[in-house]
Amino acid sequence: MFDFITVFLGGISFIYTRYGNTHKTIFSRNVLSGEYVVDEYFKNATINERLKIYIEDIKNDSSILFLRMMNQNKESLYEAEPEIIVYKRIFNWVKYNLSVNYPDSPITNYSYLIDGSGVEQVGKLLSAFGTGIAEFAVADIPIEKATIKIPKEIMEDIIENLTEQQKRYEKHGIHKTPAIMLRSSEDNSMFIIQLIDSNVQCKTLEFKHRATDAIFSIDEESDGTIRLLDLVEVLLSEDAGKVYIIDEINRRFHPLLTYKFVEEYLRLAAERNIQLIVTTHESKLMDFDLLRKDEIGFIDKDEDGKSTIFSLDSFGERFDKKVCKAYLNGAYGAIPKFSLK
Repeated sequence: MFDFITVFLGGISFIYTRYGNTHKTIFSRNVLSGEYVVDEYFKNATINERLKIYIEDIKNDSSILFLRMMNQNKESLYEAEPEIIVYKRIFNWVKYNLSVNYPDSPITNYSYLIDGSGVEQVGKLLSAFGTGIAEFAVADIPIEKATIKIPKEIMEDIIENLTEQQKRYEKHGIHKTPAIMLRSSEDNSMFIIQLIDSNVQCKTLEFKHRATDAIFSIDEESDGTIRLLDLVEVLLSEDAGKVYIIDEINRRFHPLLTYKFVEEYLRLAAERNIQLIVTTHESKLMDFDLLRKDEIGFIDKDEDGKSTIFSLDSFGERFDKKVCKAYLNGAYGAIPKFSLK
């Protein structure tokens, strides 16, 4: 059994296999120099010569990844040379198991709202995290409410795409409603456009808060609630082997909400094969009641702008150490260096 490790550093890329603590290079390339290695792993000379032909065409082209090229119309190659299917396995892991997310992007595609699954769970989570939300629903609205905000040309394209999608479903005997989720970057308004019996219908999210019967739309909710809705898929995911990377997980979150989110994730991760990697400025997470020493890392930038990553585990701290306070006092580095007078 072996793992795959893919690393991209500037113009240099590496793909390794790992047998225990031993690493073997499957592929490496330096785009700047045009140097590459494809013949250290496979023993078959025919395979290596064929791989060299592929890489020669792109060795200086940083816009084309070798891994992607090896997964474009290569099914016949994998059938003829099953040994190199390792490239397909790595590619599929990156494509389907790795979810990289930036501060302003939602993790989810909201599929659980389109098909109705998970709505009840999301409502319970929003309530449990102290948002003040008592009820959460996907409700029908007049299509005109969506078309006011959606340009006519885009709406026509959406209907055309949904019609084509419906034809594909019918052709393959799939009993599913064609639908698309739209999210405004301006006011966070959200619409689900569906095609039901050739009729275009629209849904949106509705919220009820405690101690009131008033109905709120998503664009009336706080930034923290919307951010939580964007990230909640991490807590719902049951995809085996899924790895979520979230940049600035604390963005728009209260410090206590960030802590509770990670705490809830860890509770669920004990039962599910999922992994969460985050960057954050929230020092409250440096708590041995929440994380182990080897689960906390620092990134320190020197005067030349070079960043170095290192683990808290390397400091050998006691398990009762208040590491948050020690960090803010500069015990581990990786803190701002002010020069204000």
